[in-house]
Formats: sequence, structure tokens, C-alpha cells
Amino acid sequence: MPHYLKVGTIVFGWALAPVIGEFIIDQTKQFSPFQLSFLRYSLAAITLMIIFLFQNREKRPSKQEMVKTLKDKWFFLLVTSIFVSLMPICLFFAVKKTTASSASFLLNINVAFIPLIAFFLVKEKIKKFQAIGVSVTIIGSFLVIFDKEIKSLDFSLSSFSSSTVVGNLLALASGLSWAIYTVLLKKFYTEEDPLFITFLNLLLSSIFLFPIAFFIFPFSISATYLGIALVISLAIVSTSLAYTFWLDILAYMSTTEVGVIQVLVPVISALLAVFFLGETITFVFAIGAFLIIVGLFLVEKETELVQK
Repeated sequence: MPHYLKVGTIVFGWALAPVIGEFIIDQTKQFSPFQLSFLRYSLAAITLMIIFLFQNREKRPSKQEMVKTLKDKWFFLLVTSIFVSLMPICLFFAVKKTTASSASFLLNINVAFIPLIAFFLVKEKIKKFQAIGVSVTIIGSFLVIFDKEIKSLDFSLSSFSSSTVVGNLLALASGLSWAIYTVLLKKFYTEEDPLFITFLNLLLSSIFLFPIAFFIFPFSISATYLGIALVISLAIVSTSLAYTFWLDILAYMSTTEVGVIQVLVPVISALLAVFFLGETITFVFAIGAFLIIVGLFLVEKETELVQK
């Protein structure tokens, strides 16, 4: 598949996730956040298994290598799978309380979290542009999280505990979970096949989520044909294909392209939310979103300078 189609699938697929989540969970109430998380990952795991089985045998790890990975890394797989599970749970609970636009921007600042987490977990130094980018992103995130409070000049305790603020913080937690997962991948899985590791994490996450979604916190499913189609799209396009293409193009994609993708995802999410969900963009949100975009570019710029 051509490079531009892979990039387009990644951007559009990841941009769809919060929009589909808000439509299915908040607007039409067809699934619970736990159920949608389980369906997303279980269907994606099945799709990745099919892709993995049809992968070129020379690229695919041998049975001995796969058994060794399971034997040596089982504990780390459990740990990383927990953070993989937390990402959609936090995101889909977030869209019940806030907008898909806010959730997408706060989720995708995970790029800015990575240098901070890497500093504590793998002792990587934080570079100059990274520090500036993280700082700018934090300011932008503050404006997005407290958009309504800043607009109304209401900074009371009750205002800060509003459902919108809680939803925004959950979206932030979703981005933090994904950032931790990304750093853990770098720390523990440098020699393993990334597609195989992604499949294992999605599979284990599905196993974790199944009893929670259907027994511990049951929810009456009332899915429409449109809802089912959107869930399948979320699993295949937003998860399986997007993750697979992402792993594929990282090998040859420039840092600038990585930065463009990270920025385009929340922008496309916001546009989809405006046109299909009827959301509105406030002035405070727009400033915060712009600062987040600038911050992400600065973080990626430092990576590009290091590579040169």
C-alpha cells in the first residue's frame, strides 16, 4: 500500500476513536465504556492475528522466539497490558462527560508526556526543545481542561469538580496511559517483533476487560446496525490497521512526518466532532489547542535534532 494511504489511515483512524466513542456511549448509549473497550481490542486482536499469520515468514518470529518472549516477558506483558487497557477505558469514560474535541487533544498530548516518563523510567535526559515543548503543551492543556471555567471566570471548587473537568482529566489520563505504554515498549521489548507484542497486549487487555464489561459492570446493549458498523470500524481501522501501519512506517518515516501525524489526529477529530456531533469550538479552547500543537512540534523537533 502507498505511503500516503497508510498515513491517511492512521490519521483518520485515530481521529475517529473519540468521535465514535462519544456517539456510541454518550449520544446513543449503545454500549458502556468497558464494553466498547473490550470490543475494540478483541476484534482488533483477531484482525492482528490474521495479519500476523499472513505476514512474510522471513519477517515473522519463529515459534521458538515467540515461546521465549512469552516465557521471559510474561510479567512485563501483564504490566503493559494494564496500561493498554486503561487508555480506551479512560477515553470512553471521558467522552461521557466532555467533548470529543477536548478528549482527542488531551489524549494526543501523550507525545509530550513521553520525555517526562522516559526521564524517570529509562533515565533519558530531557533536551531543551523537549522541555520548552512540554511546558507549552501543559499550558495549552490547562486552557483546554478548564475551558468553561476560564470563559465564565468561575474558579470555585464546585466548578473545578464539574463533570466536564472530570472528563477532561480522564482524557488526560488516557494520554498518560498510552505514553507509559510507549516508554515501556522501548524499555522491555527492543528485540521483539512489534506486531507480535501489540497482538499479545491487545489479547491480554481483552481478557482483562471481558469480565469487567459483562459481569462486574454489566450494561444492557442496545446496538443499532450503525453502531455495530462503527464498532467494527473502530476495531479494524482505528486499531488494527492504524497500529499495524504505524509500526510499519516508523522504520522509514521522518520525525517531521511523525509530528504532522500527531498534530493532524486531534485536528481531524475536532472537525469531525463539529460536523457530525454538532460540537462548537470556543476561543479559549482554540488557543489551548494551538499551544498543544506548537508544544508537540517542539517535542518532535528535538527528536529530529538528536537524530541528525
